[in-house]
Amino acid sequence: MWRRLLYLYLFLLGCIMIDAESLPQIPGVHIQATVGPISEEEYRFVQGKQINRADLQKLHVRLQLSESKSMTERRLTLPDLSAPLKNLSESRVLHQYMAERNLPGMEEEATAEQFVIFDARGLDDESIRELYSDSVGYLMYRDRDGKQSSDSFVISSIMQRVKATMAK
Repeated sequence: MWRRLLYLYLFLLGCIMIDAESLPQIPGVHIQATVGPISEEEYRFVQGKQINRADLQKLHVRLQLSESKSMTERRLTLPDLSAPLKNLSESRVLHQYMAERNLPGMEEEATAEQFVIFDARGLDDESIRELYSDSVGYLMYRDRDGKQSSDSFVISSIMQRVKATMAK
């Protein structure tokens, strides 16, 4: 009697596990945009520009799509963070970095990251936020069943001030 119940339990557990694997995973989306002072190491990198460290700021945007290995397609797009600053003055942008990691079906997560170090003289938080009011990032993914999901976000609406830069 106990054996039959044990076999029935194992059979039901196996069916549930097989069914759970066939369900599409819902990925986690994490978006972060911070603006704040640059680190000592970053200042050494741009130090030849003859600008005080206190006049420099760093805008850092990171978009992460986790729990998405089962997706057949993932697209993460960040706007060019230097473009609004270059519209003010070509010399405002001192350094820019962009990176993306996105291997659908092979990696559990996809990331797009970008930062820009810029001369912030004459710019307060509100004017920096205004500069990025038209800067939009996009996210799109398609699951195994062909269902497509997409979303967009405005950089200025998620931008947060940090007192010190976060270590990478």
